[in-house]
Amino acid sequence: MNERFICGYRITVGPSIYTNRPGKIDVRIDCESDWGAKHQNGLRYITAQVLAAESFEVLRNYSPIQGHVLTEILHYARGITAQLAKETTP
Repeated sequence: MNERFICGYRITVGPSIYTNRPGKIDVRIDCESDWGAKHQNGLRYITAQVLAAESFEVLRNYSPIQGHVLTEILHYARGITAQLAKETTP
């Protein structure tokens, strides 16, 4: 799983957690919070949004993300998605 921090958001790109998306990749956008999963950096994060990597369709939207931040996140996710596609193509 690929991980990066952009403007205070934790971005991970990896296998989908949804049973109706087997073999597909999700982009998970987590925001810092007072509760949630504790990261190695000691901060806690909750899911803000989950996107389908192949189309960037929003699969789950729990919290809005500012436009300029979302643009940076999508730029990163496109690069990682392209890289993963090259690695899995025979």
